[in-house]
Amino acid sequence: MPVPPIPVLSIWERAFFTDRGAVKRDLEIMICAGIKENIPVVIGTAGGSGAKPHLEWCAEIIREIAKEHDLHFKMAMIHADMDKEEMKKHWLMAKSLRWILRHS
Repeated sequence: MPVPPIPVLSIWERAFFTDRGAVKRDLEIMICAGIKENIPVVIGTAGGSGAKPHLEWCAEIIREIAKEHDLHFKMAMIHADMDKEEMKKHWLMAKSLRWILRHS
């Protein structure tokens, strides 16, 4: 019996744990209904953790939906990626501030 070939996935397909078709279907329902009823649509975590690749992936789907339905709206994206060294610096500053407040 021959072994079936292993599907070759693009980098985008390997980067996400959710099904693109399902995400698109859900976003399409929310966005179209939001625009029809003039209700802002807020999408949290953007199909993952909110990191840059997830945000770009979700934005690509949203733009695709907008094009297919001739929708026009403002879209904002808030990146959740945080530089490790920047986070460490802020953590140390907060730690120092807590020490100062406790000892003043």
